[in-house]
Amino acid sequence: MAVLWPRLAWTLLLYAAPSRALVVGITWLAKQQGWDTHYTKFGPTGIERDMAETLLSATLAQSGFWTPFTIVCGCVIGAWFGAKRP
Repeated sequence: MAVLWPRLAWTLLLYAAPSRALVVGITWLAKQQGWDTHYTKFGPTGIERDMAETLLSATLAQSGFWTPFTIVCGCVIGAWFGAKRP
């Protein structure tokens, strides 16, 4: 799908990468400040992870899943709306 819409895919990448980096930054801040939020809870309940494990988990999730997910879903929706244009 991204091959058909390279400009859209590039735009989505330029959106997704900084926004996911921001989430990793918020995760670091939440862990540093001791906030009890979903940003710091990885794995089973009751297991406390250290800073390095938390940031690794957040980085892998954000860059390995959410960035490609954003690009693929954005291209699918873009193709759907593009097909509806006269």
